[in-house]
Amino acid sequence: MILTTLDGRFPSRTRFARYCDDVVDFLFDTTPKKEWTIVVKMRRHLLHENEPFDEVNDLFYQDGGLCWIEDDNYILIELARNFVDRNRELIHYSIPELTTTAAHELVHAKQWIEGYIGESDIIVEGHTQNWWMENHPHNELPWEREAYELQSHLSELW
Repeated sequence: MILTTLDGRFPSRTRFARYCDDVVDFLFDTTPKKEWTIVVKMRRHLLHENEPFDEVNDLFYQDGGLCWIEDDNYILIELARNFVDRNRELIHYSIPELTTTAAHELVHAKQWIEGYIGESDIIVEGHTQNWWMENHPHNELPWEREAYELQSHLSELW
């Protein structure tokens, strides 16, 4: 069984909770052997405060979403409610942007649960995760390719 819960201020909270459940149901053909909890937490932003402003790309280093395993059966997903522009103004993400990001991060949760990603020595497509990260851009990592490929389709479940 997989329990998804929301933490924080969500637009259309009840619908967003149902959406996360629908995405999880779609991603898993069978129920995992152990119980899992996925907490989806809405944060004001996910700005990396210690990173300098990127003059080339005219933006701060920040994420729209993050996913990681907290312990053996608990996954935390954080979603940014806002983008921080160069003047440190907050620009709200739209509901379609939030649902697409949530779908992307829920794919990563599935990958953690199934053991496709995890410790740095896990073998993915013939190489360790560290090898992939050292030798390929972020969007070419196998686990990212899968998340990007599925996110648009999954966002249609909204």
